Amino acid sequence: MNVKFLEVLSLSLDGMPNSDEFRQFAKKVAKSRSITTLSFEGLLDRMQCKVIEAIPQFIQGNTTLKKLNMNTRYSEVCIKKHENCHIQTSICRFLKAFAEAISNCLNLEEVVLAESFFHGETMAGIMNALKAHPSITSLSVGSEKITGWSHDLGHEGAMQLIELFQVNTRLQEFTLYVPRISGFGAETMSKFATAVINNNTLKQLHLCVQWQSQYEMDEVVRIIQCDKALDTVTYESHEISSSFIDKMAKAISENETLVHMDIKGKFGFKSDAFCSFAQEQENFLNAVISNDSIIHLRFVGKPFSDKFVEEFSCNLRKLDDALSKIPDGRILKIVLEGVIEGMGAEEAHQKLRESVDLFHCERFHLENLSANNSLCYFEDVPGSIRDVWAHDCWHDCQRDNQAFDLYLKEKMKEHFEKKSGP
Repeated sequence: MNVKFLEVLSLSLDGMPNSDEFRQFAKKVAKSRSITTLSFEGLLDRMQCKVIEAIPQFIQGNTTLKKLNMNTRYSEVCIKKHENCHIQTSICRFLKAFAEAISNCLNLEEVVLAESFFHGETMAGIMNALKAHPSITSLSVGSEKITGWSHDLGHEGAMQLIELFQVNTRLQEFTLYVPRISGFGAETMSKFATAVINNNTLKQLHLCVQWQSQYEMDEVVRIIQCDKALDTVTYESHEISSSFIDKMAKAISENETLVHMDIKGKFGFKSDAFCSFAQEQENFLNAVISNDSIIHLRFVGKPFSDKFVEEFSCNLRKLDDALSKIPDGRILKIVLEGVIEGMGAEEAHQKLRESVDLFHCERFHLENLSANNSLCYFEDVPGSIRDVWAHDCWHDCQRDNQAFDLYLKEKMKEHFEKKSGP
């Protein structure tokens, strides 16, 4: 392949043959003066050993590379399986050479790493390279598509990130995609939040953690409440609770720098019944309207319950007076995006559109919002039954969120068919 004028190169390394041509190609890419973006994907423990060890050669000495996406992961199970063998040895050599390559790639600005890099003794070398790097301003950990190969972020990985925030004065954007922040504990999560708050250069924070405890959510709220530098925040969790929205309202009312905020997840559901958001919604929207720095707020429903949307429509009417007092020069855009689910989803969708048309349509926008008149996830299902479903299927679905949600919908259908009888 001629790489003379190539700017972006993406490689899937699974099944890549172990050949001299591959290593020669890696060196040719490293010497290229046109390539600015490199992306790698694959499972290290399924690759040939020489292919694993050749990956850092794509980066070593490259003077034009700006963005590196290293979405190459390895499973903890496989590493234990191959303990003290050539595969583990090759992965350790790769990690050491990769850390050195990052350190010497002085123009690198954006790095995406699989969460696998934050497990084991070898991660220290990579983290040291990131801490001292003179030009990296954006770091992303994990992948937006969480699958069975995705790792939780454990205590060691958390501590390394805390140290990174404490010493790095160039990082402006940080993104985290993981199933869980397992092993943090309340004390470690508090240290993580404090490190983010005290890092005065970090401007954008994106936390996408599928399963979170209450104390972890509370620390996210504390970040918003106390941080004096962040202007963009994305928060995503499998389920957005009414208590989180209520606490976030207070945090936003005290924040002076936030400009953009996205909140993603399931809205209006609880483990055993529909959860009312009416008052929490009103408090949250009032806080956003009263905060002059915020210009963009986006809710992404995965999904919204029909009742949550109905309450949102009612709150638009209640907030009419507050919205009318917003100065003409202030830009404020509030977006609802995603799917509405429930037996009354289509009716709730229609009412919301009517409310938006009547009350300040220039402020509220419905983008890619659809309705599905189906059974809500957990409506009228006892929490104990739901917990059994979750326990049985989470690992069976390889922790793939789409497969997990489909499984839960099927269980909902079975539950209501048995409940209604023949």
